[in-house]
Amino acid sequence: MKSHLRKTVAAACLCSCLLFAAGCAISLPPRIERNVAKIKLADEWKKIVQFTGIDGEQAMLDDLIVRYDAGGTLENFRLKFYIKDGDNSYTVYSVSYNGSDEIKCSETTVQEPIADAVRVISVFSEIDRYGFANFGSRINGPVGMMLSTVWGKTNYRSNDTCKVYRLREGELEFVESQTFELGKEYIALNVWEEGENPSEAASFVFIIRDAAIANKNEAVESEAGDDK
Repeated sequence: MKSHLRKTVAAACLCSCLLFAAGCAISLPPRIERNVAKIKLADEWKKIVQFTGIDGEQAMLDDLIVRYDAGGTLENFRLKFYIKDGDNSYTVYSVSYNGSDEIKCSETTVQEPIADAVRVISVFSEIDRYGFANFGSRINGPVGMMLSTVWGKTNYRSNDTCKVYRLREGELEFVESQTFELGKEYIALNVWEEGENPSEAASFVFIIRDAAIANKNEAVESEAGDDK
């Protein structure tokens, strides 16, 4: 009788442990794809949305910083985005990967006006059309990237060390010069070779103009040439 009771208790404990482990597995942070050639930002975004429980359609892009080695292995990933909670109230999220496979997330409430930006999923989908890894393919060494929402008057001009491209509908177009007027937001992806002499390293600027931006009447002056 005692032996039977011990077996019953042991079995119950085992079931409880398995259920507890299963529950933990569900709440574990998602694992990010470390092979840059396989990364689709929209897929990584789905993981983040499921993990945080946010409304992914309402999240607006602040910036994304990525670094990977010459072999194409992801070393650093940090995404900042925000969601409007009410009048002059936003929740700012910072999602990062740095050395382990798991994604970490933190959030802060901001009580001040923040300009509306382009939705994260809209930008990520446009980048995936061209291929995330393709933006760094012109660089032979380790790569650094910064994708950001930018406001203000800015002029981009191609030169010997930096080339400027515009992305439209999954295709790149070489740009000699492009100017954005004050108060007009746009998305820029800066790509550079990581190294000891950043001023001498190859770098590129990709102007991401998805449908959400293209439909706004931006004051833009540009002189475009053939893709180089």
